[in-house]
Amino acid sequence: MQGVFVIQTCCRRKAWLKMNCSDVDFKYVLQDLSHVYIGARSTYEELVANEDIPGKLRSALYKIIQTEEVPGILLQDHLYIMEEDSYSFFVFKQLKMTIKAMELHEGKTITGKITKKHKEKLYTITDFVHGEQKKKQKSEVVIQEISFKKLNLLMLDV
Repeated sequence: MQGVFVIQTCCRRKAWLKMNCSDVDFKYVLQDLSHVYIGARSTYEELVANEDIPGKLRSALYKIIQTEEVPGILLQDHLYIMEEDSYSFFVFKQLKMTIKAMELHEGKTITGKITKKHKEKLYTITDFVHGEQKKKQKSEVVIQEISFKKLNLLMLDV
């Protein structure tokens, strides 16, 4: 009887993981010696509540929430609609943020078939806001994470 209970519990856990795995995969904050990496599917409220966020970045995120009305929006969605004159662009430009995104490219095989492949590309915040990536549809460019150096975080003027 105990073995049956364990199997049922494992099956329920696998079903739960399948349901929640896609949403949680890009909600993270990682730090190493020189960089901070943030998943792009986090909201600003989740980032502020996260314990792994450095204090100076947390205060900058509070100011972004206060000046711009973005508390419930995903970070990746905010990057798509970000304007050059916004406070968040000013903060992200000071951090010299890089954006890791996957772009959809079409190619041809040897037989002449058209295939679609995702290629990973890194952008600076100014290239992303000014470039043609912003004009493309969200289905063609998928933002995975943002990153910046801790040294830039030390020099951040909030």
